[in-house]
Amino acid sequence: MSDSEDEVEFEKEQFDIGGFDLDITTIAFMPLSKLMLLNKSSTEISGQKLWCGSLAVCEYLLAHQDYCVDKYFIELGAGTGVAGMICAKLGAGHVCLTDHDQRSLDHMHTDCADNKIANTSVARFDWYSPDFGLFDATMAALKGEVQVRLVAGDVIYKSLLIEPFFAVVRELLMRYQTSGCSLLLCHIPRAGVSHEVVQAQMTRVGLAFTVVHGGGGADQWTGGLVTRYSPEEDFSRAKLYIITLA
Repeated sequence: MSDSEDEVEFEKEQFDIGGFDLDITTIAFMPLSKLMLLNKSSTEISGQKLWCGSLAVCEYLLAHQDYCVDKYFIELGAGTGVAGMICAKLGAGHVCLTDHDQRSLDHMHTDCADNKIANTSVARFDWYSPDFGLFDATMAALKGEVQVRLVAGDVIYKSLLIEPFFAVVRELLMRYQTSGCSLLLCHIPRAGVSHEVVQAQMTRVGLAFTVVHGGGGADQWTGGLVTRYSPEEDFSRAKLYIITLA
């Protein structure tokens, strides 16, 4: 097989997110041989698709726009960065899109520029070796008191991610607790990472959570985004959490 036959192909795909037309870079084609190689390595491809979790976060934000206005958002495991982009469109003071995958970061840089997303930065952030200073620098550059919000959609798709993700979340909530910091997380059970497993880990590390949406099938998602772009097997199991320090 030639190198060209074994390359992942990407394309610009247009999504209507609450009346905002966004052109987002997604996977167009992936050879089976490439997928098998990635499954045997630490390379991630999950950020190259707009997943149900991000759409569920967007649907909630569109229905609760005051949640966004003038806030400083950090999107964890942003992938395509669509949830963060919607935060910016809805009036966030600043949005930092983070991921550890360089390809995702490159695509987010390009897509933010192409979609004219203002007040947004893109930064590499590794949950296994987190540099929290990059958020402190942005906070220092913003004027006045800023309320910090965290968002993440469908990022805990394998068990190895549970501990580092919630360790990072707890540290960020502690750092910015005086600003009323909270996390809006959509989780969809995958690879044995059930809601019960996620909830147990949150309790274990001192986090409080409220299920604000989901768990009831299609009739729970009335905004149209989730049911339009996601398979029922995903949105029927999705739950949206607001998470704070206990």
